Amino acid sequence: MEFSIKVDPRTWQRYIAVRQKGRALLIKPFTNKGTAFTARERDELDFRGLLPPAVCTIEQQLERAYGNFQAKPNNLEEFIYLTSLNDRNETLFF
Repeated sequence: MEFSIKVDPRTWQRYIAVRQKGRALLIKPFTNKGTAFTARERDELDFRGLLPPAVCTIEQQLERAYGNFQAKPNNLEEFIYLTSLNDRNETLFF
Protein backbone atom coordinates (compact mmCIF):
# COMPACT_ATOMS: atom_id res chain seq x y z
CA MET A 1 0.00 0.00 0.00
CA GLU A 2 1.24 3.44 -0.82
CA PHE A 3 0.87 6.27 1.66
CA SER A 4 2.72 9.34 2.82
CA ILE A 5 2.69 11.40 5.98
CA LYS A 6 1.82 15.01 5.28
CA VAL A 7 1.23 18.19 7.27
CA ASP A 8 -1.82 20.40 6.84
CA PRO A 9 -0.41 23.90 6.14
CA ARG A 10 -3.33 25.60 7.91
CA THR A 11 -3.44 23.56 11.13
CA TRP A 12 0.04 22.00 11.14
CA GLN A 13 -1.57 18.65 11.95
CA ARG A 14 0.03 15.53 10.52
CA TYR A 15 -2.10 13.13 8.53
CA ILE A 16 -1.66 10.07 6.36
CA ALA A 17 -2.39 10.61 2.67
CA VAL A 18 -3.46 7.41 0.92
CA ARG A 19 -4.07 6.53 -2.72
CA GLN A 20 -6.61 3.78 -2.18
CA LYS A 21 -10.26 4.09 -1.23
CA GLY A 22 -13.13 1.99 0.06
CA ARG A 23 -12.73 -1.57 1.23
CA ALA A 24 -9.02 -1.62 0.29
CA LEU A 25 -8.33 0.78 3.19
CA LEU A 26 -10.61 -0.93 5.69
CA ILE A 27 -8.97 -4.34 5.31
CA LYS A 28 -5.55 -2.94 6.24
CA PRO A 29 -5.08 -2.59 10.02
CA PHE A 30 -2.71 0.37 9.59
CA THR A 31 -5.33 2.54 7.88
CA ASN A 32 -8.47 1.25 9.61
CA LYS A 33 -9.87 3.47 12.38
CA GLY A 34 -13.16 1.59 12.47
CA THR A 35 -16.09 3.83 13.35
CA ALA A 36 -13.76 6.76 14.16
CA PHE A 37 -13.79 7.92 10.54
CA THR A 38 -15.68 11.21 10.39
CA ALA A 39 -18.57 11.75 7.99
CA ARG A 40 -16.26 13.83 5.78
CA GLU A 41 -13.57 11.13 5.74
CA ARG A 42 -16.19 8.49 4.93
CA ASP A 43 -17.38 10.51 1.94
CA GLU A 44 -13.86 11.28 0.68
CA LEU A 45 -12.69 7.67 1.06
CA ASP A 46 -15.85 6.01 -0.36
CA PHE A 47 -16.81 4.21 2.85
CA ARG A 48 -20.56 4.70 2.44
CA GLY A 49 -22.25 1.42 3.31
CA LEU A 50 -19.00 -0.17 4.52
CA LEU A 51 -19.16 1.08 8.12
CA PRO A 52 -21.95 1.41 10.67
CA PRO A 53 -23.61 4.85 10.40
CA ALA A 54 -22.61 5.96 13.92
CA VAL A 55 -19.32 7.83 14.28
CA CYS A 56 -17.42 7.07 17.50
CA THR A 57 -14.21 8.68 18.65
CA ILE A 58 -11.08 6.63 19.23
CA GLU A 59 -11.63 7.24 22.96
CA GLN A 60 -15.13 5.71 22.76
CA GLN A 61 -13.76 2.75 20.82
CA LEU A 62 -10.97 2.36 23.36
CA GLU A 63 -13.44 2.28 26.24
CA ARG A 64 -15.53 -0.38 24.48
CA ALA A 65 -12.46 -2.44 23.51
CA TYR A 66 -11.01 -2.27 27.02
CA GLY A 67 -14.34 -3.43 28.46
CA ASN A 68 -14.27 -6.39 26.07
CA PHE A 69 -10.67 -7.11 27.07
CA GLN A 70 -11.50 -7.03 30.79
CA ALA A 71 -14.36 -9.49 30.24
CA LYS A 72 -11.98 -12.18 28.99
CA PRO A 73 -11.75 -15.03 31.53
CA ASN A 74 -8.03 -15.83 31.21
CA ASN A 75 -4.70 -14.77 29.74
CA LEU A 76 -5.09 -16.89 26.62
CA GLU A 77 -8.44 -15.28 25.77
CA GLU A 78 -6.92 -11.83 26.39
CA PHE A 79 -4.03 -12.65 24.05
CA ILE A 80 -6.40 -13.90 21.34
CA TYR A 81 -8.55 -10.77 21.69
CA LEU A 82 -5.57 -8.40 21.47
CA THR A 83 -4.07 -10.25 18.51
CA SER A 84 -7.39 -10.03 16.71
CA LEU A 85 -7.69 -6.33 17.51
CA ASN A 86 -4.19 -5.70 16.16
CA ASP A 87 -5.09 -7.58 12.97
CA ARG A 88 -8.15 -5.34 12.44
CA ASN A 89 -7.27 -1.89 13.76
CA GLU A 90 -3.69 -0.87 14.60
CA THR A 91 -4.75 2.64 15.55
CA LEU A 92 -6.99 1.32 18.31
CA PHE A 93 -4.54 -1.41 19.33
CA PHE A 94 -1.68 1.00 19.95
